[in-house]
Amino acid sequence: MVKKVFITAIIVFFVVVNLMFTGCAKKQVIKPLQPMAPVTETEMEEPSLRGKDYITVPQLETVYFEYDDATLKTEARDILAKNAKWLKENTEVEIIVEGHCDERGTTDYNLALGDRRAKSIRNYLIRLGIKGNRIATISYGEEKPVDLRNNEAAWAKNRRGELLGRIPPKK
Repeated sequence: MVKKVFITAIIVFFVVVNLMFTGCAKKQVIKPLQPMAPVTETEMEEPSLRGKDYITVPQLETVYFEYDDATLKTEARDILAKNAKWLKENTEVEIIVEGHCDERGTTDYNLALGDRRAKSIRNYLIRLGIKGNRIATISYGEEKPVDLRNNEAAWAKNRRGELLGRIPPKK
């Protein structure tokens, strides 16, 4: 009996000693990631929306979206690559990206979805090298349909992001 208690005490002692040495591992310090390319705050700011001098620019193509989605499909990214190329060649032009939706959904929901679509386009153009301070966004939700019919073909035309341009006013 004394032998069993003694063996149990030794086992408990070794377990406690083992836990003391292995229980508190050293914390690793994780260094924050460095940004790939520094972007200044002014490059990310949207330009002022004052004035209604944005116009349709034939070289800037419209981007279309799937139902209830703000994800850029391959065709949309290809169109935006062409738009970015033109914007790089015309650096004095500022644009506004208008986010539009079809009539399905509530007004508030469609305004939010239109905003996500416009920002999706803006963010992609920034990744393609266009400065963010040249790209404003606005959502019209379902308020400006291009096709008033009530069918899938019309709704597909209304789920879009339009890019309008302007030469900014002198400051």
